[in-house]
Amino acid sequence: MSADEASTSSKQPPTGCVDLESSVETFSNFLSKFQFDKAREFCEEQRLTQAAYIGCKQWQCLVANLVQLASSESHYFSLTFFSSKFSFKKDNHVREGYMTIKNELDNCYDECEKLGESNESCEEFMLLLQQLICLCTIRIKLVEFYVFLATENWRQTVTEAGQHLNMINQSMAKVLKNDIRLPQLKAVKTELDILRKFFRIQSDLLDVSFVESLIQIKEVAHDLATWFSHVPFKASASKPHFFLFAFAKTTKCGPKLLLLCWFSTFYNTLLAKLCLYSHDLFAIHIPSSEMKSLLSAQPSFLQSILSYARRVNSHMICLLLNRMGVNEDFYGFGYKNVITRFGPDNLEPINGRHGIYPALFRYPNDQKLFDTLHPSIISLIQDSAERNGSDERVRHYFDGRSNITYFTVLVEKNVHFTAVFNRKVSEKDQNVQQMFRDVLDGLRLISLINDLRQCHKN
Repeated sequence: MSADEASTSSKQPPTGCVDLESSVETFSNFLSKFQFDKAREFCEEQRLTQAAYIGCKQWQCLVANLVQLASSESHYFSLTFFSSKFSFKKDNHVREGYMTIKNELDNCYDECEKLGESNESCEEFMLLLQQLICLCTIRIKLVEFYVFLATENWRQTVTEAGQHLNMINQSMAKVLKNDIRLPQLKAVKTELDILRKFFRIQSDLLDVSFVESLIQIKEVAHDLATWFSHVPFKASASKPHFFLFAFAKTTKCGPKLLLLCWFSTFYNTLLAKLCLYSHDLFAIHIPSSEMKSLLSAQPSFLQSILSYARRVNSHMICLLLNRMGVNEDFYGFGYKNVITRFGPDNLEPINGRHGIYPALFRYPNDQKLFDTLHPSIISLIQDSAERNGSDERVRHYFDGRSNITYFTVLVEKNVHFTAVFNRKVSEKDQNVQQMFRDVLDGLRLISLINDLRQCHKN
């Protein structure tokens, strides 16, 4: 054999790709179960035991990068990419780690193409490389997405997150064309799908589409239960017991899986937000035992608001929806099923100010008191809307004639949060300011996004 022939032979992709595919799938299966150490150990064993492949340059390249991939996945789920102060240029070892692996696998793929082999073994090997390259590419994009979440303005984040995720999903579909073979790549697709649904639910909540939000939350619960099925959770006394929305054993897990803890918090935050916005609707249709368990779950915006209401001794706290300019008749929240059942001719729409500024939530649930305060609250909301650039700032107004103080702010889109006091309260009252901060940070997902950035430090 000539020197050139020997050199070419050493570059040939491994034969017997049934074993090769099985090995890579086993490795990927360990990753999908968050068993990163086992994945690394398995690769080291394969590097030495697969005698038929030891002399193959591509095989050695693949195994070496699989070991590095297991380490990168471990770092990814522990959120260590936030330790580099959001810079992709200075020591962002997670993103750079995926980039290095991708480049190495790209080179390996190019070597196989140069050989011009058309046999089945070579094609299978290249297909595995393509799947692994796609995995690294999507991981790089997801790292960028999480950093985007943690660094941008909250309003911009919520608006653009869905678009960002859709672009990642489209790039993945373009490469794979729904031919996903590796278990870990399927897990990546699940993660991406859950994120997209999270922000779709947030969008539906902004549009006060409660039924759509509820349906999607139940779908996400199923997706999370599947994804979390292999997580080694610790026992937790805080596990919710209501069957409609429970998805995982608990939200507590070790520091290696901080990203999963954050996903759990995201789900619970959206559920708590839905419970607040549709509280009156849920109270009618959900059994009292379920409702009690639902409201006792954490976080609970409803319980938080009630607690603050007692602490600051408010006269009334309410969330109003601004429907000004909406031409569609308003029959109440959750009315669509009623119209389907009885027909629009048998129902009367809610007219006047109660139809234009209906209450999503009010405490206390006193209709007479609400009717008395409603016109003044609307006037303050309209005055705030006319002042350019002041929507995000809490507006304060004291009515000296009636000795009543009003605070109001735009939470998001057309939802306004208002607190009323039957006494004079300073605009800088610390307890009132703290209440607005906590409620707004929760409903705007600011607290959730801050948790993503901070949890690796805890």
